[in-house]
Amino acid sequence: MSDKVRGSRIRNVAIFDEAGNVISPSNPLDISGTVGTNVVQYTEGDTDATITGTAAMGENGNDVFPLQLDSSLNLEVNIRAADATVTVDGAVEVTNVPATSLVVTPGSGTWDDATVTGTGSTAPINASLVGGEDGAGDLQALHVDASTRDLQVDVTNLGAMETLLSSVIDTNNTTTTPLGGGATYTGTATDVIGYAAVAVTVATDVDSAASGMQFQFCPDSSFGATNTDSHDFNLDASDSEQRRFQFPVTAQYFRVKYTNGGGAQNNFDVQTILHRQNILTSIHRLGNDTTLDRSAELVKALILGETSAGGGGTVNVKVSPSGALEVNAGQGDDPWNCDITANTIGLATQTTLAALLTELALKADLTETQPVAQALDTGWLTIRKNYTAAETNTVIQAGAAGETIHVKHLTVTADNANTVDVSVLIGFDSATTPTGADCVLSHPGIAPGSGMSEFYGEAGVASQTTGDDVLITSQVPTTGSISVVMIYKITS
Repeated sequence: MSDKVRGSRIRNVAIFDEAGNVISPSNPLDISGTVGTNVVQYTEGDTDATITGTAAMGENGNDVFPLQLDSSLNLEVNIRAADATVTVDGAVEVTNVPATSLVVTPGSGTWDDATVTGTGSTAPINASLVGGEDGAGDLQALHVDASTRDLQVDVTNLGAMETLLSSVIDTNNTTTTPLGGGATYTGTATDVIGYAAVAVTVATDVDSAASGMQFQFCPDSSFGATNTDSHDFNLDASDSEQRRFQFPVTAQYFRVKYTNGGGAQNNFDVQTILHRQNILTSIHRLGNDTTLDRSAELVKALILGETSAGGGGTVNVKVSPSGALEVNAGQGDDPWNCDITANTIGLATQTTLAALLTELALKADLTETQPVAQALDTGWLTIRKNYTAAETNTVIQAGAAGETIHVKHLTVTADNANTVDVSVLIGFDSATTPTGADCVLSHPGIAPGSGMSEFYGEAGVASQTTGDDVLITSQVPTTGSISVVMIYKITS
């Protein structure tokens, strides 16, 4: 700067444009033209058109970039950064958000009952509503009861539910067209997935062919020889012209196949109904006869019984290999109870049941000329005694002067609980149990659970002296007992 200027005060400074004109309010600087490269503020890459006007810029920490607008001239904002925090005071409307563009992270506050029970303007803005689509395709919030907070469900319109649960007629397997002799009706495979049971009613006036009623299930619609589960029955028109059947769904496809007998039908009605719920089996009148061809539900069960050993335990009831129920009647103190196993009975000497029946004369030749009434003998009495201790000349039945006791049948059984064999002696006498002619039963040791029986014919055996008693002498049945049954009568 020259000395002339140094020390002088500059009062005004003018700025000129490239044309040499002073920039002033009446002549503002024009930066929208392309007079020189100095008026260009931003170039989009190397090939894009230049931007006319002032561009808003932003820095990402390293580089400077212009802010972007979408096609609707809205400023694009990405708040996906992990450290981004947006505070909104008021309502926010979010539209056209890609699935990956909006991340909502809940706060760290305590979620308590008071937070989610606000109403109206006090409802928390961080509470979420559960909604669903209504019949018009619009989203609606689910409602809860104001006091109980139970979800409110409108059950006034049950049309859809009724449709879902209702049964339908399977037209593929329903017909009313009669068949000629030997002709066959084959229904069309119906997909029964979604149903629980199939019910079929068949009515006709002509017998079917042998196993001519066939109700078939198949995993596919081929109904081949190896993959068809067929339930086959006969229709006997003389027994019943109408039959009904119920089947659980066991495969995806079902059909009816019916082969007629030799005669032409006057009527043939088949109706198949598909049920979405389980149904009962066929109902039959108790007074009607039944046949082996009738359908029935097979029940497999195991019969249990309480064991006689005590303690409340149970055991399985046994049957023989042929299916006959095995019975052990030798329980308790009843002397008529005997162990019947493999056609034998628990006597002192094992014998067949047939031989025992002969011995006891329980077989009777009852013919038309010998009615039951004639085979009966009157006047016989039965007495039963049970002994748990040793007996010596104990009276079973007392005699009286001028009377005679006749014994027809005498049985002694030993309790299963006995731990020793028990000797028994029974006979007629007034004082001492005899061992000679008046002895009616004698055994050196009856084993536990077994017994002995004597039978003296229809007339019985009598004491040789009037007024004699029937006496017993026996050992101690340790931990158990013995029982005596005597069939007798007294004559004068």
